[in-house]
Amino acid sequence: MNNLKVRYSHGITGSYQNSPRFLFQGGYAPVDSRFGNVRFGLPTGGLSTRYGELKIPNDNAEWETSVKNNLGFDIGLFNNDFTLEVDLFNEERTGILLGLAQPTYFNPSFGNPDVGGATQFPQINIGSTKKQGYEVVGNYSHTTPTGFKYGLGGYMAFVESRITNRPDVDRPGTPEYQRQTGKPIGSIYALNTNGYYNSFEEAINGPLVSGGNAPGRYVYSDFNGDGEITNQDRAVQSETSQPAYTFGFNTALSFKNFDFSARFLGKSGISYLATRYYPNFNQYLFEAKEYHLDRWSPENTDARFPAYTNISSQQFYEQPSDRSVQNSAYLKLQTVTLGYNVQSDYLKRLLRIQNLRFNFSGQNLYSWSKLPGGG
Repeated sequence: MNNLKVRYSHGITGSYQNSPRFLFQGGYAPVDSRFGNVRFGLPTGGLSTRYGELKIPNDNAEWETSVKNNLGFDIGLFNNDFTLEVDLFNEERTGILLGLAQPTYFNPSFGNPDVGGATQFPQINIGSTKKQGYEVVGNYSHTTPTGFKYGLGGYMAFVESRITNRPDVDRPGTPEYQRQTGKPIGSIYALNTNGYYNSFEEAINGPLVSGGNAPGRYVYSDFNGDGEITNQDRAVQSETSQPAYTFGFNTALSFKNFDFSARFLGKSGISYLATRYYPNFNQYLFEAKEYHLDRWSPENTDARFPAYTNISSQQFYEQPSDRSVQNSAYLKLQTVTLGYNVQSDYLKRLLRIQNLRFNFSGQNLYSWSKLPGGG
């Protein structure tokens, strides 16, 4: 062991990004004429416009606060041919500015939309999140007695981010399965499915859905049990749109005047909601592939896709559901480089060329993915 170092850092930072300026200032503007005008002085003259405080100030507004902690280890082995860095970190953000929902009994149209707009509630420091994870970076390089140099390196990072308070969307009465507080950042909310309707009898007895049920269409789960499929039945999925893991590795080789390098990058634990990636005979027909032929039919009830239809409606596969949540993890061959360095006294003496290099490189050459048609 040639090197061992332990690091620790603690810091508090502030951020005011993407927040409106001058939250501490209120504002007045003419109110809607239906609230009436006023008269001043004697003798009475013309009517004067009534003004109202349409922008409510927040005297206590401040930037959000981020508390960060990091514990790291640096290790060097075999004359530092092998190096390893490990970092453990966490971060808590508090005081995130959010705009609370206006209560139903409040009239937001007090202001005149033509000159002042509706009354504006101020943002307040009430949101919070937390993040924790680790990152590992390793590299190994060595030169043999023959002059052959080779190196391998890679990194991997894991991050978990969660919302710890989001009252602007988690209103009183919001069911737990639709609340964002306590859920990972990037959570996907969608309907759950339970196969297909295989007969008209099953379709008639299923929960009500706009557009109706029919054989070959998804059986959506009535999550709240009200007998109807609506947005209130969307529940958080196990997948998120934020990657849990990011990783990469590279290699470099050189011998005499030749050198070669390659770099790979990837992400895993990430998905996205693809509501239009199933081609259909409607306005969203972008591209059809052979695997789209695996459609429901009375002889193929365990199909990958619903029955064919020419109806443009979100009651079929276009409705966000667990069937449209796609695993978007990938591994990409980002760069490959092959080079040759010319060393010639002739070039230096006659052409005054000190260095000449031939280089062949490619970027984003190939991707491995579990998406249909990926690769």
